[in-house]
Amino acid sequence: MSEQIATPRIGRRERNKREKRERILAAAHKLFRKNGFAATTLQQIADLADVGFGTLYLYTKSKEDLLVQVFAVDMHAVIDESFAAARATRPLPAQFVRFFRPLLRYHNQDLRLARAMFRELGAINNVGLRHEVQTVVDSTYTKLATFVTMAQERGEVGSDFSAEEAARIVFAIYHDFLTAYLGEYVTGERFWEQLRRSFSLLMAGLATSQSRGSFKKRPTSALARSRSAKI
Repeated sequence: MSEQIATPRIGRRERNKREKRERILAAAHKLFRKNGFAATTLQQIADLADVGFGTLYLYTKSKEDLLVQVFAVDMHAVIDESFAAARATRPLPAQFVRFFRPLLRYHNQDLRLARAMFRELGAINNVGLRHEVQTVVDSTYTKLATFVTMAQERGEVGSDFSAEEAARIVFAIYHDFLTAYLGEYVTGERFWEQLRRSFSLLMAGLATSQSRGSFKKRPTSALARSRSAKI
């Protein structure tokens, strides 16, 4: 008879902490979308989450920190959805576009809130929150790199470059156009037009990378990963 390994049980105290954090984030998410970020107060969030104001401060030090936490939780789910939706799309440029559609749809749900999120993402001082956001970025890079690797295996693009580096370039292109879109410098139509054209140009470079001997593979260091851009 095979020996079964018992799964560690979460203690009541830890379970209560998780439940309170989930209630706080759910309350913040609801109020940010209903009232707007600027009009929402920490007291309103505490009341809706059914926790004391002092208890709320054990989980967050500011409304801005809560906004970043809400964003990180949401984006993990959106990225997983994007990956599943785009996995079977071909060719590679269309796959990238399909991947980013749910992300833009998420931001379009509340553009004012999306702009507030981006402002806060550029000024995170909390080390724990920076790590939380970095996990979202790393997950995005991993999924984009998976698409590139699959295209390499199909022979759609060259195999003499790093899929991880290509993924960073793809995300940088998206991030640049997203910033312009949220800043109202381009329309939604123009956003997708520019994104498609840029991915097609990148594709042309990746497809010919072997003959030109450029964009060579090289190890990605921990330092380089730590300098990754934010979403």
